[in-house]
Amino acid sequence: MSERKLPEGLHIDTLAVRAAVDKSQYGENSEALFLTSSFTQPDSETAARRFSGLEDGYIYSRFTNPTNASMEMRLAALEGAEACISTSSGMSAVLLLCMGLLKAGDHVVCSQSVFGSTLKLIGSEFGKFGVHSTFVPQTDVAAWKAAVRPNTKLLFAETPTNPLTEVCDIRALADIAHNAGALLAVDNCFCTPALQRPISLGADIVVHSGTKYLDGQGRVVAGWVMVVFTSPRLAVIDTSWVESISFQAASRPPLTIKLTTAPPAVCWRMASSCCGWLGRPG
Repeated sequence: MSERKLPEGLHIDTLAVRAAVDKSQYGENSEALFLTSSFTQPDSETAARRFSGLEDGYIYSRFTNPTNASMEMRLAALEGAEACISTSSGMSAVLLLCMGLLKAGDHVVCSQSVFGSTLKLIGSEFGKFGVHSTFVPQTDVAAWKAAVRPNTKLLFAETPTNPLTEVCDIRALADIAHNAGALLAVDNCFCTPALQRPISLGADIVVHSGTKYLDGQGRVVAGWVMVVFTSPRLAVIDTSWVESISFQAASRPPLTIKLTTAPPAVCWRMASSCCGWLGRPG
């Protein structure tokens, strides 16, 4: 199974439906659910190439699975990203991001009003391993700029934040990060790409939690990390980023299949929510 090639310039509603792996040889109408831990290989030579990364192909569901791959392609298309990785939760996505980018002696600037578990992960857990962090007011651009150090590798924002719903100037934070040789990661779970596309505003990395508006129905726990690999700024992502994928807490296909039906409705769902917030009929 391969990625479905689509024309450029499609509407986000079309991408939400059409971005996915190709259908199997059976031509199923509904996307297939691949309940398997691993995949057979046609011969030992092909297996060797796939396991060494020289050839694309499904080998083990901890790395990827066609069910997960469809959701990854769909979400990357919606966000304008070039690659997407599924994880078992939103916090797994943040953990994978930090594991791939940070090492002892590095510094992170983070909003002080992000999700509580993110605060603990960056401030306490990574602090045990020599990663330094500074937490700043979400809306104070000057505070973000003042907090940057020579060893700053990452600026992390969530906008709007959970649960305080504070917003930030993504483009301004992207400029601060890039001028310092750092990256900007944005948690976009509250807006979804239906309302906000951080990469188009200069962010390098986007993370999502499936329990928020992306699914919007309280059915699953899942997460994703999306990146723009061609950006020269991402040269700081060395082989540790690729290696960390091997140890990710991968999303399970039974959960992902529920989410593959969520993106086609995300624009309608967010529009309806906005009408409710504004007191207008949906």
